[in-house]
Amino acid sequence: PLTEYDLQKILSLEKDSVGIYLSDNPLKRFLPLYETGKYTLASKLSDAQDDSKVKVFGFIDSMKMTSTKQLREMAYVLVEDVSGTIDTIFFPKQFEAYKSQLIGGYVVEIEGTISKKDDESVQVICNTASFPNPETLAEKFQKLYIRFENTDDAVYNKVISVLRNSC
Repeated sequence: PLTEYDLQKILSLEKDSVGIYLSDNPLKRFLPLYETGKYTLASKLSDAQDDSKVKVFGFIDSMKMTSTKQLREMAYVLVEDVSGTIDTIFFPKQFEAYKSQLIGGYVVEIEGTISKKDDESVQVICNTASFPNPETLAEKFQKLYIRFENTDDAVYNKVISVLRNSC
């Protein structure tokens, strides 16, 4: 009997064959993370000033290794977020530190510096990178809704106090 592919497999096949996701966006579950304002979206990078610091978040789409004039390895890494793609550069020091984790499909958070060329192309030069567990991140931003009949109630005030101290 034929079995149906899981969503991750379907998305992977869509991206490989058509170049875009059709069924869903795998980054959709991280929308609350983007809404915190902690990250600069790909669509907003062109608004950033040259040499300004940014933090970006997304999936590693692809990586192209190359060498410097001194024959040290470095990489150009394409990161995809919910609004587009981000060209990032891992110079030799950063590449050496992170090369084992620069794998397509991995979630990455990059703190870097904006580099704008004359033709207005924008790149993010990696200063530091981290590779958080996507399951842990998704769980961290789940929402909780509590309905109270009366906001003047002592129970309401206690719940609000506990929530503020725990977040």
